[in-house]
Amino acid sequence: MLYLVVADIFGRTPALEQLCQKLNGEYQIVDPYQGKAMNFADERCAYQYFMAHLGCARYAQILANTILAKSQPSTILAFSVGATATWLVSEQQPAQYIDKAWLFYGTQIRHHLDITPKFPLHLIMATAEASFSLRQQQPLQDKHLVTLSYADYLHGFMNHCSVNYNGDGYQSYLRKINAQAALTG
Repeated sequence: MLYLVVADIFGRTPALEQLCQKLNGEYQIVDPYQGKAMNFADERCAYQYFMAHLGCARYAQILANTILAKSQPSTILAFSVGATATWLVSEQQPAQYIDKAWLFYGTQIRHHLDITPKFPLHLIMATAEASFSLRQQQPLQDKHLVTLSYADYLHGFMNHCSVNYNGDGYQSYLRKINAQAALTG
């Protein structure tokens, strides 16, 4: 199994590489900075830089180009803005390129509810978000090929760089991803 791991605003970090090494399969990291180590001081700095220099639409184009270059179907694991970038390309990319996508806390998806994905997506939302009501995600439950669940953790729980990192949540979802890979692989 090949995983495309779509990074959040921090990009490619040692913590993300460690997560990838725990996956049952090969992986390729897609990050907004295309491999350049950014070493942001905190989430606020990372977010400001990402929005000023890239944004979700440009990140989605980087991801779309990566997907089209693949010779075998992949499973996507995407986090935060990476989840939003994946959502943005999900309407364009045929299912032969992507088997499934796990999208973690893609809060910006709420601005793009008109999209109809062409491959299966599992959205994992945080237990709460400071900037909006999770009830806004309700229309996503009615979309074909989309499943929606709520984690018992906050936005960033899978990222060691986030103040909301949660070791129990990280381990729990890593087990779920690997168990799914064992069933389909």
